[in-house]
Amino acid sequence: MRTLNRAVAFVRLMRPQQWIKNGFVLVGLVFGHVLTEPTYLLRAGWATLAFMLISSAVYALNDTLDAARDRQHPSKALRPIASGQIAASQALWFALTLALLALWIAYQASAMVCALIGMYALLNIAYSIGRSEEHTSELQ
Repeated sequence: MRTLNRAVAFVRLMRPQQWIKNGFVLVGLVFGHVLTEPTYLLRAGWATLAFMLISSAVYALNDTLDAARDRQHPSKALRPIASGQIAASQALWFALTLALLALWIAYQASAMVCALIGMYALLNIAYSIGRSEEHTSELQ
């Protein structure tokens, strides 16, 4: 049972309820009039999956950086890292694994998708770290 609870905690950390937004990658198939082209469907599927994984990696990083503050919030205190279900070090390794997997999957779509996923990751990592430092300086 404990293993199942940990697995559920890692899935919750990934925030799958947010993945619906990544479906917008598929809109290009409609507007590009290639909705029935297998090659484009496959590449769009890879790209969508890559965005799901990279966004989950960013959520894991962000929750790690925000854990202390989240513990003070009534609902955010229930998140896997803030509640102690997942250690911060485990969450960071999980985020790194998800990011590397996302980049590999993105490359299956194309080098351009891989570059876009990489830029998305760098932008969000910079934002999360900057936001975390801002909150840390407010506490001092």
